[in-house]
Amino acid sequence: MHLVNHIFYTHTKLEEEILDFPSSKTIMIQLFCADFNTKIIQKILLHLQESLPHAVIIGASSAGGINNGKLCNDKILISFCFFEHTRLNAYYYPKANYSQGLKAAKNIIKRDTKVCIIFSETFKNDSEGFLDAFTKNNKSLVIAGGCASGENHGKENFIIKNNTIYEEGIVLLSLNSTELNVYSDYSLTWSTVGKEMLVSKCENNIIYELDNKPIQEVYSHYLGKQIAAQLPNYDYEFPLIKTVKTMNVALSIREKTQNNAYLFSGKIQEGDRVKFSVTHETDSLNDTYKHQERILQNPVEALFVYSCKARKHFIYDETHNEFTILNKVGTNSGFFTYGEFFHNNGKTYLLNNTSTTLSLSENNINKKIESNKEQEVLSKKISVQTHLIDTIQDELTSSQDLLNQYKIALDESAIVSKTDADGKIIYVNDKFCQTSGYTKKELIGQNHNIIRHPDTPNSLFVNMWSALTKGKVWQNTFKNRNKLGQEYYVKAVMIPIFDKKGKIIEYISIRTDVSEIFLKDKIIKEGLIDKLTQVNNRESLLKLFEKKDKKYLLILINLDRFSEINNYFGYNIGDNVLKLFAKNLKNIFGNNIFRIAGDEFAIVSKRPKEWESLLKSINFKILELENLHYKIAKYDISINTTSGMAFAKGKNIYTLAHIALKEAKEQRKKIVFFNAESSLKEKIRNNIIMIEKIKQAITEDRIVPYYQAIVDNKTKKVSKYEALIRLIDRDGKVLSPNLFLEHAKKAKLYGELTKIMIEKTFKKFKDLDFEFSINLTIQDILSYTTRKYLYDKLEEYKCGSRLILEIVESEGIENFEDIISFINKVKRYGCKVAIDDFGSGYSNFSYLAKLKVDFIKIDGSLIKNIHKDENQKNIVESILLFTKKQGLKTVAEFVENEEIFNVLKKLDLDYSQGYYFSKPQKDLQN
Repeated sequence: MHLVNHIFYTHTKLEEEILDFPSSKTIMIQLFCADFNTKIIQKILLHLQESLPHAVIIGASSAGGINNGKLCNDKILISFCFFEHTRLNAYYYPKANYSQGLKAAKNIIKRDTKVCIIFSETFKNDSEGFLDAFTKNNKSLVIAGGCASGENHGKENFIIKNNTIYEEGIVLLSLNSTELNVYSDYSLTWSTVGKEMLVSKCENNIIYELDNKPIQEVYSHYLGKQIAAQLPNYDYEFPLIKTVKTMNVALSIREKTQNNAYLFSGKIQEGDRVKFSVTHETDSLNDTYKHQERILQNPVEALFVYSCKARKHFIYDETHNEFTILNKVGTNSGFFTYGEFFHNNGKTYLLNNTSTTLSLSENNINKKIESNKEQEVLSKKISVQTHLIDTIQDELTSSQDLLNQYKIALDESAIVSKTDADGKIIYVNDKFCQTSGYTKKELIGQNHNIIRHPDTPNSLFVNMWSALTKGKVWQNTFKNRNKLGQEYYVKAVMIPIFDKKGKIIEYISIRTDVSEIFLKDKIIKEGLIDKLTQVNNRESLLKLFEKKDKKYLLILINLDRFSEINNYFGYNIGDNVLKLFAKNLKNIFGNNIFRIAGDEFAIVSKRPKEWESLLKSINFKILELENLHYKIAKYDISINTTSGMAFAKGKNIYTLAHIALKEAKEQRKKIVFFNAESSLKEKIRNNIIMIEKIKQAITEDRIVPYYQAIVDNKTKKVSKYEALIRLIDRDGKVLSPNLFLEHAKKAKLYGELTKIMIEKTFKKFKDLDFEFSINLTIQDILSYTTRKYLYDKLEEYKCGSRLILEIVESEGIENFEDIISFINKVKRYGCKVAIDDFGSGYSNFSYLAKLKVDFIKIDGSLIKNIHKDENQKNIVESILLFTKKQGLKTVAEFVENEEIFNVLKKLDLDYSQGYYFSKPQKDLQN
């Protein structure tokens, strides 16, 4: 294998050169055309093809050729490379883009393809996209070559394949061999200087802003206005450098756009970081010697150099020295490109300002050259210089990196703006724009009045400027207004910035959006006020009692029979009564008034007087409150109240006052003072004892179901059972639910009892044919935990078709949607649903229409005297009339004797339950 270069002068001289060529060898011909006369070039191509028909030809226009270390201008350089063990194939594609790159890779790359030399037209192609696709699945393939160029910004550029000249597209030459050694390398020469800059605005390789400043302003700042005005003419001397996977890549300006941005050669995008760069002769020599050393570590019989035209124009001397040094490696040729192709770490790059080399050899012999003393001295000198410069640069870079990290942290977490000394905005970060709703263009040049809220007083800004102009830091929290007129709150810190002489040149403002805190505070305050009466609510009262070390006097006042006012006069009148009552409470007792529930209010006092005089005083005020005129619309409404009062610390006072209120209602007293009633303390003690009993019974498995038979009135046979809860005391005594269930609810143990009943009852009936029922309160149904437990057990025991769920009406039903949803779900398991204790006070017929139940269990209060009380009989008859029309089954509770049972049979009631048939017992009984 060997390389021969020929500078074309005449066809005769070319023919003389060709006559000496061996005819049997494979020949790769590269034409590097710095003479752009295509007619002459076409004749050369025809001559070559006729004389060397087996040769493969590629070529490109050039800003100059490289002939054995010498620059060759305005000539056509022909490079002949002869191979013994390598196959050559040339290809042409009219378009260079990503999709064509994929297609080319599929057609060209073989198992033994070692390298592809590629020449591309410069301006009409996406060469980098083509190369990305071409090497996508061929990461180890070496790529060399570059973009065609010319002297006049490369406008006279073309490419060549065999005997054809193309003004667009891309040509490729593949070298296929198992014995070919290939090595590619590059040398940039330019060294980075100054700070790293963020590409903050960029699109399609056009950079608009660096570090959020217009790019033309950045170039004017660093290169001077005169040079910046003549860009891109001088850009190649000071290219931008970005680092990609430890490799420095130069970015040169291709052209200036109409809006004073710059289109760059090579790939650049927002978020990249770049530095300016410069070159120095000694640095260049050192880089070239290192480049030479790397090449010589590999076998070399032919060396090709593809170098950027900027190196010829702007660092001519350094480039001349570079080629002289590389020429010592061996025979070489190449050309000046408009961009060089280079493959590194699995990625192919379109480089600028770079010299790339491709060394080829069909043997494994490494060439040696004599050591250069000048090189050794130069290396030592440069090593010292480099170490000094690198150390200083590292220190500067470290400081700059810290500042950049601080800035990034600040920009990510705060609303930042800068103004000049006159208060005109010169910089805003993205958060400022997001929060204010204005674009940077709308804000730059304005003052901060653009976001000032009219509610913010002038005095605040007078104080601010007074502090800032004196060189002091100023901070405050105030309200701003965004572009849409919406208010937002900021906590601001304003800092003056000084020059070397101590003169203020800028102000920086760092704001934190605290709108959410203000909003939460507003919501919290609104959440502590009763919307109807505008007095404090229950949450506000409990919050007050969080101060455990303070004692308070709490009076709870309940409006007697207030539901009657709502029922008779309507809710609108009822609401107005509550508003007027709350107003009168404030007038008589002061501002510490709270609405606790629908018809219940609270009064808090911090310093009670002696108990006796206090009770007289409060009694007097309550009488005064009741005697006031309550005229709403055309109605005169009288008000009566019941009150409970306690004096204690913390949240416990609320419980004590409620106990007093409950006692007052039970004893029909106007007011009960907990602290003065020893019997109430005894009740609490008993309550604590009972709660402890419940806890022990749960732990020791002494909560059990007892079963009471339900009889079919027609057959007098047991058809189903109801499971009733019992607590077995440690001494064996059986406690009925009326002794402990209310205590369990207060202690939040009720859910545990329900789960025990579900588990034990389901287990009892899992293998029996009887229907059975368990009781569920509204509280059970609304509890997610209890519902889920029930559904899980229905899945486990598969007993839904025999289960009746009795909804206990111990309280009115308000959450109809939740109850209906529950009923629909359990019916999907096959369950039936009953309303228990119907007729006990809370129930009404509208419930039945809404809830779609299967059974009505008529409360025992309507059954136990039905045989001797005509009114009760009439009520039951009316219930039965409704249920029969609705197709509902009925169960009578408290059937104590035969007389009651006979009446129920005559009324055609479906089922009976009571002591006449059986008492609740631990075991089932027929």
